[in-house]
Amino acid sequence: VLCFSTYAGGPDSPTVRHLERIGDLGGVDVVLVGLAAGDAESSMATMREAVLDANGEIILEKAWFTQVPNEGNKAATVLAEETGQGIAP
Repeated sequence: VLCFSTYAGGPDSPTVRHLERIGDLGGVDVVLVGLAAGDAESSMATMREAVLDANGEIILEKAWFTQVPNEGNKAATVLAEETGQGIAP
């Protein structure tokens, strides 16, 4: 699971650098979770491209928001945790 925050329309630098340090993901399954104040689409696109460039296999993408309503009016952190629990073996 690769979870990232959105700042100025892009993914947070520490997560981007972490992915760069890992390098080749070797086809590992990746779940992308984006958190943003209002719109995570551009940062999700950037992370999607980075994961695919690193040879990762994206199996799920989710984005939640801190300043606008989410599914069921739940907090972004609650939704992220629920998703993680749903995919854990």
